[in-house]
Amino acid sequence: MTHSDDLKLRIVYLNHDGHSMEEIPELLYLSESLVQKILQTYNHFYFIKNPFKEALGQKKSFN
Repeated sequence: MTHSDDLKLRIVYLNHDGHSMEEIPELLYLSESLVQKILQTYNHFYFIKNPFKEALGQKKSFN
């Protein structure tokens, strides 16, 4: 199950507001590992999604 971009941004904003890694999962009812993963991706790419995970090029169309 993928998580929405709004939820990922909320995690980043809570981190910037000074909430600790232990507080954020409790506030949003998420696992600590998910919060760590999202913050690691944001700190590495300065974006909430990994740009290299998305497929490049044109999407295939089935006729």
